[in-house]
Amino acid sequence: MEITWTEQGRTLVANLEDAVDLSLPVDPIGGFPRAWYKDAATQEPVRSGDWIGSVEAGGSVNFFDQHFNPHAHCTHTETLGHIHGSKRPLSDGYPAPHLFAVLVTLVPDKNVLTLERFLAALAAVMKRDDPFPTAVVVRTHSGAREGLLRDWSNTHPPYFEKALVDALVKHGVMHLLVDLPSVDPEVDGGALVAHHAFFGMPDAPRIEATITELIAVPPSACDGIYVMNLQVAPWVNDAAPSRPLLFPARWA
Repeated sequence: MEITWTEQGRTLVANLEDAVDLSLPVDPIGGFPRAWYKDAATQEPVRSGDWIGSVEAGGSVNFFDQHFNPHAHCTHTETLGHIHGSKRPLSDGYPAPHLFAVLVTLVPDKNVLTLERFLAALAAVMKRDDPFPTAVVVRTHSGAREGLLRDWSNTHPPYFEKALVDALVKHGVMHLLVDLPSVDPEVDGGALVAHHAFFGMPDAPRIEATITELIAVPPSACDGIYVMNLQVAPWVNDAAPSRPLLFPARWA
């Protein structure tokens, strides 16, 4: 099935039959992914007197309490509330159902994702007169998703240089997605330079913007243009588990 609509004066055609799922689940059984020095997510059956919420243990249903952190244990989408005192809950009903997105693969330069390499990757999949995307998906890991099911703590993953984030903001990118636990260095003294730049803090807050981290882009997904459906759990928090879906697209 294909759908068409106008994107900044151009007609975009998307194939809805070949969805690419970018999400990593909360997994208290396998224990990964995890980050930020957190142990694995956990689950325990509810107990009430002699009753237990576990079929395996003789209960009538499975009824488990889950304990996890969305920033550490799964693909998650966060808002301005992540770095701002007055949180805007993700239950407010954004982002839009469908977004024009571009997927690019970036190789870090000395552990930094640079503007120079981003522009080169973008030029390989877009023409000069193409509209700029609303969402940018950055892949740094080109292998199977199992390589992302790991403990990221104390590994000092690559991070975004401010010049790259500033360019995304300048061109109106509202949604940034990456297969890393953060767009900032693992240890930076709480500076969070990339987060502040993307969310426009403190001078020009971008309350509609989102950052999605710990995604997994399969090797079969080619760099290029897509339509994205960013499904976010309706959770009152600064971040929530999410499931970004990419649909291959082309200009008519």
